[in-house]
Amino acid sequence: MQPLDAEAWLQRDACFADQMAYRDRLIARTDTNSVGVLEGAEDGVADLASLVLRHLTNDPGYRIERRRVTRPCGRSLRREAEPTMAFLGRLVQEDLLLLRRDEGEQEHRLIAGVLCFPSHWTLSEKLGRPLTSIHEPVPFYAGNLAKRVQRLFDGLRVDRPLWRANWLLYPDAELHAPRRENAPKREESAAPTWLRVERQTLLRLPRTGDVVF
Repeated sequence: MQPLDAEAWLQRDACFADQMAYRDRLIARTDTNSVGVLEGAEDGVADLASLVLRHLTNDPGYRIERRRVTRPCGRSLRREAEPTMAFLGRLVQEDLLLLRRDEGEQEHRLIAGVLCFPSHWTLSEKLGRPLTSIHEPVPFYAGNLAKRVQRLFDGLRVDRPLWRANWLLYPDAELHAPRRENAPKREESAAPTWLRVERQTLLRLPRTGDVVF
């Protein structure tokens, strides 16, 4: 984990138009389960929306209006046309996951998210679960690593976001790669190998204290 310049939290690259068109299609489909919000998470979602829109006002490619936001690719989105998490998922290339630790809980748990480009997991299966349960398929996570991750979440400060990167080898360039925990792994083909790199950030919201991943 490394310090992140807060102004660089959301990024936009040359793939923006194509990826946003793909995100639009995924969010519109009911079978992808790309959006999920637990009851009681509405204040955190509103806090996240305020932060996202505040960041986008500094990007000259966006036009932010009271009722609409126009993306750099030219598509205009009406704010009240759909649930807030779906709306946010149509604004930026990043997937957005919201985690909260209530009083008396040992770990942060996933309370809301928009997940269009999963890397072998599904939002519907993980929603509502704490960090250790979310990472159950990850070898060696439970125990010392789980405690270190929770300390990281607990110590995260509003003015000091963090980031890291990971990498995985894939047989193709498909970004939407969901898989449920107990589903068998697919047979690897002889197709060329692709290197998938994810830029992951951790940021604490200013009003609710929820963590955005």
